[in-house]
Amino acid sequence: MQPYEPLTNREGDLPEGVNVRGSGGFAIAPFCVRPDGKSYHNVAGHPNLITSFKAGTIPIVPDWLIEIVRKPTICVGSQVTSVRSGDGNKREYAWAVAALQHCMTDLANCPIGHRNNVLNAVSYRLGRIVSRGWLDRKQVESQLHAAAYHCGLIADHGIRAVHATIASGLNAGIKLPVPDLQERGR
Repeated sequence: MQPYEPLTNREGDLPEGVNVRGSGGFAIAPFCVRPDGKSYHNVAGHPNLITSFKAGTIPIVPDWLIEIVRKPTICVGSQVTSVRSGDGNKREYAWAVAALQHCMTDLANCPIGHRNNVLNAVSYRLGRIVSRGWLDRKQVESQLHAAAYHCGLIADHGIRAVHATIASGLNAGIKLPVPDLQERGR
């Protein structure tokens, strides 16, 4: 595992009913009072928090679980090379990767209130490239989901809405492939 990096609070892009409370979050312990005035209590047959803490029996969160709940990262720059699908030549691939990076930047810099429209537009542009085989659809979808997470779109609209926007944009773009790249004048 990487050096210690605290987990933050997350919800929305995790499965329904699952959220993470980490650094800057809150803990729920016996006798904490809920908003409805009731309080939490120990579950019968399980050790209480204070006894577990004193005994050193509070389990350590395994690395595999930390990786599942850690924020996804956007691959940009030289890391985007994993999206190559194998079709096209080096020039087409380089152009496609640059287009992907530009689309990720557009989404990252988009103001609140326009992000869903920008997500649809960049999905459409990338769908046109995917249709040529210059980028892999699954990898592009992954990049778009990560970008939507980082710009706050998933938190605001939910994973299902973001997934539908990405699919709609990609599917529309695939119907109109980008033309061949023009030869460069020398």
